[in-house]
Amino acid sequence: IYSARPWELSAYVQDKMEFDRMVVNLGVRLDYFDPNTTYPSQWRNPANQLYFPNNPEKMSRPLRADPKYQISPRLGVSYQLGKTALLHFAYGHFFQMPPLYAMYQNHSHFVPPSDFSTVMGNPQVHAQKTVQYEVGLWQKLADNMDLEVTVYYRDIYDLLSAKVITTYNQIRYGLYSNKDYGNVRGLELRYNLNLRQVYVSANYTFQYTRGNADSPTFTFSRAGARMDPVNRMIPMSWDQRHTLNVSVGYHRPRYGATIMLLYNSGTP
Repeated sequence: IYSARPWELSAYVQDKMEFDRMVVNLGVRLDYFDPNTTYPSQWRNPANQLYFPNNPEKMSRPLRADPKYQISPRLGVSYQLGKTALLHFAYGHFFQMPPLYAMYQNHSHFVPPSDFSTVMGNPQVHAQKTVQYEVGLWQKLADNMDLEVTVYYRDIYDLLSAKVITTYNQIRYGLYSNKDYGNVRGLELRYNLNLRQVYVSANYTFQYTRGNADSPTFTFSRAGARMDPVNRMIPMSWDQRHTLNVSVGYHRPRYGATIMLLYNSGTP
């Protein structure tokens, strides 16, 4: 049981420049997060359950957790190709703090007497950083029909993980940290058709998501089960190869109806 009052702040500046055939969106964002708590100076004896009167460096004292911040640039460019096509490009950095339990869980820092019995929160964990690239083409196929094709790639750094800590009396427990990596690459198709009262909208995504851990406690759980660590990129738990959304609607001034079709392939 714990009570915490973290501070979070974000601010951004954005500018839009329009030219004859090109539009540029340029911006930068600041994200700041302060856990507003302390953490033990000695993770091998976090709650001073072990007493070392002649060895003070093995004893813990509370240290103030560092605030985290990130400056994220964003750039978007679209260029008109004739009257019926548009080429667009986007690049950006994105900041996402881990869930709060990853900082405050087991706030008393007590380590149970058996191995792999707890995963402890760590207010020193950093934010997850995503760098995204995207390029696409929008094409008008007819007066009432258009198609957009987009390809994208994302690098995800500092994914939440749980490393194994061994206490001075050889008890092992988990500590949330940042050491995992993942990436996402995919293709997205969007189609729109308008025929007076009837419209059709379809969106299809083909995507691969890979990383070196399936979940924050993936490596810790394998170690507790005496399984070998995974030393290659594997599908992430949210990896979904195919996603399709289709909407068909018929609308009159006083009534209407819409049918929606959703299809998602399985996850690992």
